[in-house]
Amino acid sequence: MLTITIPLIVPAIGVNFVFSLIAGVKVFTQVFSTTNGGPADATQVFGTFLYKTFSDGLLGYSAAVGLIMTIVILALTLLSLPILRRAEVEL
Repeated sequence: MLTITIPLIVPAIGVNFVFSLIAGVKVFTQVFSTTNGGPADATQVFGTFLYKTFSDGLLGYSAAVGLIMTIVILALTLLSLPILRRAEVEL
């Protein structure tokens, strides 16, 4: 019988958490295909806002939005890593 203890899979759970966090911020296709940003921009996310500004020809503005999106993803990742490392040490 093969058994896996929780301390051995905590690093894998941490990696999956970070990837899911990044994917949650970068969501585009679901929102764009269902609501296209929604009525009165109710379901607007970074991806759809970036697409709209780029398609409107506001290239500098869309580049700034993309940079802000990158900074937000970087900040969320860097904030979550110490928490996940602490969880690895405790188990």
